[in-house]
Amino acid sequence: MTAAILMMAAEEGDRTAHRLAEENRAIRAIFDHAVSRRCPPVGRAPAQPGEGDESDLRISALQAVNDALRDP
Repeated sequence: MTAAILMMAAEEGDRTAHRLAEENRAIRAIFDHAVSRRCPPVGRAPAQPGEGDESDLRISALQAVNDALRDP
């Protein structure tokens, strides 16, 4: 039972970095689309929505970028 739980936790941890990187790209794409369509701002948009450094693949770094993108 313990081994199964540890295996599931390891699988989830393995997917987390990929999921966060995908979410960050998707959020940036939404901002880029809004800017290209000249939509009125909703909340606080990032200064340069298309830019972002995904070279640091630590979950804490990806989560910090994700939080900054989602911060109103």
